[in-house]
Amino acid sequence: KSVAVGEVEAPESHIVFGRRYVRPRRIVLLEANARGEKERTPSWAFHSFLAIHQQTTESVVVHSIPFYSISSRERVNASWEERKGRGWIIARSFHRRLQPLRLDRARASRYWSSSKVFEFEWCERIRICCRAMSGRGDEEASRLDQLKKTAAATVSEIGSLTVNDKGEVWFAELSEMWPGQAFTIKVKEVLFHEKSKYQDVLVFSSYEYGNVLVLDGVIQCTDRDEYSYQEMITHLPLCSLESPAKKVLVIGGGDGGVLREITRHETIETIEICELDEMVPEVAKKYFPKMAVGFDDERVKCHFMDGFKFLKEVDAGTYDAIIVDSSDPVGPAASLFQKPFFDLVHRALKDTGIVCTQAESVWLHLDIIQELHKLCLEVFRDPAKNSGSVNYAYCTIPTYPSGQIGFMLSSKSNIDFRSPKQKLSENSSALLKYYSPEIHGASFVLPQFAKKCLDC
Repeated sequence: KSVAVGEVEAPESHIVFGRRYVRPRRIVLLEANARGEKERTPSWAFHSFLAIHQQTTESVVVHSIPFYSISSRERVNASWEERKGRGWIIARSFHRRLQPLRLDRARASRYWSSSKVFEFEWCERIRICCRAMSGRGDEEASRLDQLKKTAAATVSEIGSLTVNDKGEVWFAELSEMWPGQAFTIKVKEVLFHEKSKYQDVLVFSSYEYGNVLVLDGVIQCTDRDEYSYQEMITHLPLCSLESPAKKVLVIGGGDGGVLREITRHETIETIEICELDEMVPEVAKKYFPKMAVGFDDERVKCHFMDGFKFLKEVDAGTYDAIIVDSSDPVGPAASLFQKPFFDLVHRALKDTGIVCTQAESVWLHLDIIQELHKLCLEVFRDPAKNSGSVNYAYCTIPTYPSGQIGFMLSSKSNIDFRSPKQKLSENSSALLKYYSPEIHGASFVLPQFAKKCLDC
């Protein structure tokens, strides 16, 4: 039996999931009470509150619906015929997503006409709002204040985290590399935060992307989408080789994702990784075990030192492929985007070898990509021999700036990077989530503005 138990003055505006709704005409609180009818009333009707914002149009938004007891949708729908015309009914699916609500000749009938169906949206503050409406607002306000204080203490030493009015913690990716914009993720829990010798290392769990690794305030990988980057930066060069690779070097790549992908090539005999910051692999093994599994392969040998210095000590013509899985060209990784570094890479590669390096986004860093492309042409192209190849490819990944990241592939020999020559085994191919021979070729097809700038 639905009765109107309260009416309050509506605010000037209300925000639900980022949408602003202009002043509603009224807020009505309905209480479904089953006193004296326990045998005839389904469990979902016990002690449930419904607060509704009535718009000037016919649309409404549910501001709070805390259900203390609710049966399956089938039971709710089955009870509709028994209660038809006597009150209201709601059908609710799993994961807190509301189905359309039908109010049919409710006791508050002056607010709604008969048999009208409304669409509703969930509000995260449901219990706070409902308790405030039922006279327990002080208790909830105190709880919210305590939540804010706890969250503030969590983020006090982490500049990239903030707390909003609801006590929610959010990570914001701010960088001089993409001024005037930021990518934000709601934080579930801070799992790790420490400053290594070289950078600030942060790991947090999120609601939508799983665990997130952040170095110096910039997202490096997330559980949800890491595979697109890891697979492409690895299989683009290894599958472009004329002959199967046997010895591969990774510069950077401390999270282990590139190692995991390299180990799927059965012909490879030796995999070396040179990572500057020893803390990154240790953190990855604990919080990103599905990526860091690559460290467990017996073919892997780790070197914890500067990649530039490491290459100085390498014999000429050592590697079939070198993969430079670096962060952006600022801070510790700046030297990996300069000519002296690529001269050392050129020397370390076999004549038919390929280097693939992280190469930013055409939407944000076309100037950097142009300079890197020019630099690689200068190092790897030999006009006298009419040899050398340089090409740019990209993949999509939602948690990287602009949702895209690129790769620069270079070789001393003439290689058509667009056509893969090597194939993964059937078992290894079945494990891939992004890369395929079709994606391989398509990744080199650039939009016109980028193609003109790179002339490729």
